[in-house]
Amino acid sequence: MEDPCEHLEYEPSPDSSTTVTAILQQSMGWMRVKTGSLLITLIATGSTFAASPPPQGIQFSLAGDFFSPAPLPEVGNGWFALSPSDGGFDLLSTRVEVKRLPHDCSGTIIRIAAAGTSKPVLLVRGSPRFKPGPLDTVLHGHRFLNPGERLSFKLKWGDSFYLGAYGTVKPARGSPQYTDYQLILTGRSKSQVVVDIPMVDLDAAPTVVWAGDLDRDDTVDLLMKLPCTDESVEYVLFLSSLAANGELVRKAATFSTGGC
Repeated sequence: MEDPCEHLEYEPSPDSSTTVTAILQQSMGWMRVKTGSLLITLIATGSTFAASPPPQGIQFSLAGDFFSPAPLPEVGNGWFALSPSDGGFDLLSTRVEVKRLPHDCSGTIIRIAAAGTSKPVLLVRGSPRFKPGPLDTVLHGHRFLNPGERLSFKLKWGDSFYLGAYGTVKPARGSPQYTDYQLILTGRSKSQVVVDIPMVDLDAAPTVVWAGDLDRDDTVDLLMKLPCTDESVEYVLFLSSLAANGELVRKAATFSTGGC
């Protein structure tokens, strides 16, 4: 099945360099976003993010009922489910099942399920770093950042990391719009653009779904939900263990799904 988002590439907009330069100058500090309004809303006409093609070994999926999910996860054992547990989150060994079911809207729907857990945050396999047991989690739940906001991630056994949102507000009929929306991850004297969206709206807002130490290297990993097309979204898993020199994370795998 064709990935509806595979055409996307990371191409920073010409005037985004001002924001990035300012962030690098501020290092671990914070700065105000260039803005013409205090209130900001969001819609996506397309999204790009800083990443290389995902390595073939990492496989990632969500569990639930989906219209046209891509890629379909391989059925069988060897998967790990990130699942809520008493007082935290655990990575559990599991088996993935995929079923095609009838649906009134689209005719059929794809159900992806993990044995032994009903509502996992994500399903993953393909790295020796994925191991069963408690997992350090610092954020769970869809979180949108307005430009000027930032999240602080402090891992139990690692350093502090910050995810900040930047953008430019433009007045518009009905509600303000903003352009050059970026999410920038900082820590360990590094800054990295992980999301870059030319123009966005709250109807298709990019969100942080989960943050923690999935690959157990004491550095934050991210699961993001990003707008892809008018009728689809893409979930992107960023892992710190794949980062190259100068990076904090790198895109490990994606999972996209469409609407009815």
